[in-house]
Amino acid sequence: MARRALSLIAFAVPLGVLALFAAPLLVSLLWPGQGGGGERPRALIVDTVCAAVPNEALIENITKLLESRGFEVEVRAGANVTVDFMRRLAMGNYKLIVLRVHSTRTNFQGLFLPNGTVVIITGERFRPDRYRNERLLEYLVPSTVDPELRLALGYWAITPRFVRALKGRFPRTVVIAMGCSTLYTSTMAQAFIDKGAAAYIGWSDYVRADHMDKALALLLKLLLVDGLTIEEAVDKVNDVVGPDPDRGATLMYYPPHSGGLAISDIVKP
Repeated sequence: MARRALSLIAFAVPLGVLALFAAPLLVSLLWPGQGGGGERPRALIVDTVCAAVPNEALIENITKLLESRGFEVEVRAGANVTVDFMRRLAMGNYKLIVLRVHSTRTNFQGLFLPNGTVVIITGERFRPDRYRNERLLEYLVPSTVDPELRLALGYWAITPRFVRALKGRFPRTVVIAMGCSTLYTSTMAQAFIDKGAAAYIGWSDYVRADHMDKALALLLKLLLVDGLTIEEAVDKVNDVVGPDPDRGATLMYYPPHSGGLAISDIVKP
């Protein structure tokens, strides 16, 4: 009887060890993203417009939408959108970046930057004693909201040179830059593409916050729920939401060949 018990124990121990190692594999097959079976794609929402025109319902809704499509979502808002945070932008392994930001275009010919360069405004207040080297290299500039009026917002703004100098890469990221004039020229868009992004969506000119928010909500639904390509989604937004009522800005994408991409294409391993 003792010999039989020992043989059963000898048989049971390997089975127990096998089960111990097989269980995590079984869990990962049945529930992808759980039990170590691959990481969820990451999405980042940056909101600096909230300081002037908050829209908490929009941020909450698009966060839930992204999470429902399997994304791990990070939200960064207001004064937390610092220059230092933007320096780490290409190190976050984000597949989708949504920028609800103030942005503009330069009204000067710089040493490195041509007039009309697109810049993205952070949530960090401008101080003339900070970032002197970055300012000399034109990685950073003091922000203005309207070149014609020379109306100062008083925040630091990042330039395409800043983006190109970032550590890390964008892993075929789709960047949705919903600020004013983010595709007035391709300067900022090309900087993101040069760092590995797959596509960049932005506005041709100045756009009102309420118009921008309507467009963003519809754009994400079309891309994430309806599964439209970037070209199809952008065209649909322009048809349904229409151009900005004040400046006539329309939504655009860059580069032209990215129009055939869908979000499902960029989240593939």
